[in-house]
Amino acid sequence: MTETDSKLRPLPFVIILLLSLVAMALGAYQWHELVLWRTAGVTPLCAIGEHLNCSSVWDSPFSQWVQGVTRIPMPGWGIAWAAVTGVLAVRVLIALRGQRPAVEMVQSLRLTVWAGIVVVVTLLLYSALLKTFCPTCIGFYVFVALIAYYTLRHGRGI
Repeated sequence: MTETDSKLRPLPFVIILLLSLVAMALGAYQWHELVLWRTAGVTPLCAIGEHLNCSSVWDSPFSQWVQGVTRIPMPGWGIAWAAVTGVLAVRVLIALRGQRPAVEMVQSLRLTVWAGIVVVVTLLLYSALLKTFCPTCIGFYVFVALIAYYTLRHGRGI
């Protein structure tokens, strides 16, 4: 374990792991709602009104393009991002417990977090252009912000 690693504490990475798990659950809920809406015509619970409507955001040209190119809907990308942050948090915890270097995992986590921040800002700007926001997406963005806070606050200096 390096001097830098000795400054790392496990609790923030446990919190990151827990936040990642909840974010994955929220993403799974969004995907479930999306499937029900597209296959059975069930109005999602997050379709609250004209300007707060997840189905309008999910059916936007950008969301359709992403799913068309990748074959993965937007909620699936959120699940993937949260899974990566969770796995990296676990790897940091394992390294700290075994007193092995955690620098690469923390740097990977920071890079993943910055990618998440860029995507969230981009999607918020896109929603602003649409004048329609997805309530559950905003909830997911809050988890991204919390994970970013814990990662960047407690993984700094590495």
